[in-house]
Amino acid sequence: MKKKIYIALSADMLHKGHFNILNKAASLGEITVGLLTDKAIGVYKQIPFLNYSQREIILKEYPDLNPDHVPNVSGMFVREATGEDKLPEGLEKYDTVIGVNGKLFNDGITFLHVLEEYEVGEQVSLNVIRKGRFILVDVVLKVLPIDVELLYTKK
Repeated sequence: MKKKIYIALSADMLHKGHFNILNKAASLGEITVGLLTDKAIGVYKQIPFLNYSQREIILKEYPDLNPDHVPNVSGMFVREATGEDKLPEGLEKYDTVIGVNGKLFNDGITFLHVLEEYEVGEQVSLNVIRKGRFILVDVVLKVLPIDVELLYTKK
């Protein structure tokens, strides 16, 4: 009989640490993941950037992600743009943005605060991790409306 393993996660920004925990747990037995509510997360750290239903969608997609594309740092994970919108030139799917003009961040809230210093149409240099390498990518900031429900739909 397989052991039953329970893990509670906030899963706001999926990173390599999450993969390590989930893979280790899966090697020990049948895994059940409990997704923490915003209120529960707020007890021990900042309220998450994404709401509960958005985080649930991301966590359900976990088995389909390639862990080689997820760096061992926190940052903003680049996904495909939806609809007619395109990613800013220079960014690629699976890039992880960790800084803007040299100001590094490791969570979505700080990323938003850093972006508030700039205007749409301004050029900035992004600190990016791409396939394990640190690079700089110059982009022009634009409004990129993203419907998270569409972005994380099941295949």
